[in-house]
This record gives sequence, C-alpha cells and structure tokens, in this order.
Amino acid sequence: ASSAVVLFFLWSGFAPILQGQEGTLPAEDHLAIAARYRKEVAETREAIKRHQIALEVYRRGTEKPYTAMNPQGRKQMVQHCERVIAYYTDAAKELDAMAAEHEAIAKQDQERSLPQ
Repeated sequence: ASSAVVLFFLWSGFAPILQGQEGTLPAEDHLAIAARYRKEVAETREAIKRHQIALEVYRRGTEKPYTAMNPQGRKQMVQHCERVIAYYTDAAKELDAMAAEHEAIAKQDQERSLPQ
C-alpha cells in the first residue's frame, strides 16, 4: 500500500478494523468502508482541481496581471503544484481501487447470504 493509503487508514480510523479481519466483516461494514473511500476520492479530486488552477496561474505568471510574481518563486510553485497533482492522482487511483475491492467483497458476501 502506498503512503497515501496508509495515512488514510490511520486518519480514518480503519486501521484497527482492517488488521487481518477483512473476511470477517459483514457486507454493510465493507460498504461503509467503500463509501468512506469514495468520499476521500472526491475530496482528493477536488484538491487536484485546486492545484490545477494554481498551476495555471503560476505558469501564466508573465502575463498581466501576474507580472509582479517573482520568476524563481513562480517556477518553484509550478513544480510544487505538479508534484502535488501527481501525488493526489496516484492517491485517488489507490483509494478508488480500495473502494472497489470493498464493494466487491460486500457483493460476494451478499450473494453468499442469498437463499439458494
């Protein structure tokens, strides 16, 4: 797991739940976990959008009304925004995958509990 996913586990309170107990959770818990991941994905994508806007502002720093921006500082901010966008993009992909995994587990659990 990437550091983003590990940090999310710690931040979200999932770590104690998921320590070797994935197969013992009821489908509802897996769906709740998936919903939390989906929410985190949405928030991460919003952060990406904010940094994309900032990136464009810093890239256009030589245009009016941005001419007062320090060129070196602007270059550093462009690099910062690019790194943050890449980090959040990777995190969103992993969080999406984790949500899908919990949704699939919940679906399997629900199918197993249906009368044959």
